[in-house]
Amino acid sequence: MEANNEKLSGQSVQVDIVTREIILDELQKSEKSISGLQKALKERGYNYHRLVLTGYLNALVDLGILAEKEIKPSRIYSIRENPQKDIYYFLGEAIKTFNEDEAGDVCLITLTFLFNRPVFMREIEKCGVDLPRNYKKSKSPKREEYMKALDNNGIKIPPTNMLVEPTFKNNDTLFKALKIIISYSYDITRYSSQDADYFQRTLEEMP
Repeated sequence: MEANNEKLSGQSVQVDIVTREIILDELQKSEKSISGLQKALKERGYNYHRLVLTGYLNALVDLGILAEKEIKPSRIYSIRENPQKDIYYFLGEAIKTFNEDEAGDVCLITLTFLFNRPVFMREIEKCGVDLPRNYKKSKSPKREEYMKALDNNGIKIPPTNMLVEPTFKNNDTLFKALKIIISYSYDITRYSSQDADYFQRTLEEMP
């Protein structure tokens, strides 16, 4: 099957979930060069152009998912042993409990709430979910400021990467995601009520 629907925009490459999982599945078997990975994927019916595959691999390195090393004349890729567990990681884990179709939108809503700003598509990719379906492009004059702040924290945003905002808010979904994120850091069950309906009643009573 010809993989001809990739989105390439300058240095910005958006890695969809299917492509990401295929690449990771192959690299779990053994580290590979671009040529070796391209051949392995072709044998599975995925015929990626070398330049497209290189873009995907570089994006996954930028996201902290893959590691790369140079063994001349090749560049070798492998799965990073200890991926950085930051807010993007924990949010991605939390979103796995949601419906896959809404994962990107949940991610966008939660990140904009937490960061109090629009977010880049690359930040959503770092969460390991598909890109959102419901968003609008942000025209924030602080785009360069956001990119610089992220760069200072080790997150490289490609110059053409889209800055976006959600088109709707869902407090129920947002609070559920935040609760799961908190539960990864603290054992909240020992403080919790067994009243299963309390959270929903509280949301319904909010203005």
